Amino acid sequence: MLRMVERFRLLATVLPRTKIESLADRCSIGSHPSNDLVLEEPTVSRFHYEVRVDADGAKVVDLGSRNGTTLDGVRVLGA
Repeated sequence: MLRMVERFRLLATVLPRTKIESLADRCSIGSHPSNDLVLEEPTVSRFHYEVRVDADGAKVVDLGSRNGTTLDGVRVLGA
């Protein structure tokens, strides 16, 4: 039986280290205060990327950030 992701945690590895637990099926990350996870880092766009969870699983989606989004050293638009 396939199990769907219901919650997830994000841990920022930049200082100050920040950890959040998801409360919804989307979580936005960026430097703007309206994001779920705010990163005060000069290379992070105001709305950098988003984690989305649906029936197919979890996805990381770049939101048109200037410096791009990388996963394990590979630049991605969505994964």
